[in-house]
Amino acid sequence: MLRCNACDKEFISNQKVPDKWDNTARSAIVLQRINGMPFTRLAKLQGLYNVPVAPSTLWAQCLGLWLDCGYLIYQQLINLAAECKLFYLDDTGAKILEVIQENKTLPEKQQRSSHTTGVCTETKEGQKITLYITDNKYCGENFAHLLENRENKDHYIKIVADASSQNTPKLDKEELKKVIIANCIAHGRQKFYDLKDYYEECGYFLAEIGAIYQVEEECRNYCARKKLRCHKSRSSGHIRNIYSKIRYLFKEKIIEPNSDLGKAMNYWLKHKPKLTKFLRVKGIGLDTNKVERALKSIILQRKNSLFFKTRTSAKVLSGLHSIVKTCEDNKVNAFAYLNWLQSNSRNVQKGELGYMPWDYIKLMAYINSTELIAA
Repeated sequence: MLRCNACDKEFISNQKVPDKWDNTARSAIVLQRINGMPFTRLAKLQGLYNVPVAPSTLWAQCLGLWLDCGYLIYQQLINLAAECKLFYLDDTGAKILEVIQENKTLPEKQQRSSHTTGVCTETKEGQKITLYITDNKYCGENFAHLLENRENKDHYIKIVADASSQNTPKLDKEELKKVIIANCIAHGRQKFYDLKDYYEECGYFLAEIGAIYQVEEECRNYCARKKLRCHKSRSSGHIRNIYSKIRYLFKEKIIEPNSDLGKAMNYWLKHKPKLTKFLRVKGIGLDTNKVERALKSIILQRKNSLFFKTRTSAKVLSGLHSIVKTCEDNKVNAFAYLNWLQSNSRNVQKGELGYMPWDYIKLMAYINSTELIAA
């Protein structure tokens, strides 16, 4: 006996009953959840269509997609990212109720807050990867865990992150020697920008930093080697001007070291080697804007949903978010890709290759070319 949930009509069928939840339904639920629609709100919306679905059922569909194929694709993304050479890292806060409950039973010094780590990188073939890792660990700890999947550990890797010590990978001394860390100039600029209404000297620093970004804009399409030469010849002078001005203001005692502007200038002095790394190492970006833009989408999810209930839900939704965001970065139709992925879930579970987002692009291009030839 079957009943239509829209019109309440009942009928008997001898045919095999199809799966109630097809691929498109699961994909739609995942995309709506990732784009900031909590399960409770989505369930309420379904009720307005007179097709009520419980929040727990919606979560079960997301979990089903994850267990069928999502976690395998996420693991492949991690493995590919681990072999890349340039990473943009940043953290944002997260709430996991399971972790909060555990902290209540631990001594204060052992309590750990939860964070979502964003990792943006690109393979040597030009495929962009965005990963989200949510746990009660900091960025450096999550990134060190990612590097455990790295096969070739002899190559140097480059990291662009803010100056927080929490972003430094938690590796042993020998491994850390092969990590080149650059700090975000945008964070240093923000310190001057916040004080521009109170100190006229900030205008000078903002103008010099703006000139560096102008150089970056003009050479954005250059190869890494040519961009490095461009910054060396044109941006070095602006960096010298910034540090000469800082030393002059301190030497003449125009600005006190413990003032707000003094603290901002000390930030630049303290982190000078890493803030100027883009003048010495090719491929290094000026800032972490790339990963900060990527984090905005998961921050929207956090603001609407407020928290994750368990570590499992945090891992599942962060993993699915990584897959969808990677699709977006590579201009792949995420809805169609998730449908295709579920249709081939058995092959994915067997460990067969060729099911990444960029493989879907190649498949669609091949099908379209074949149809054109046939026509």
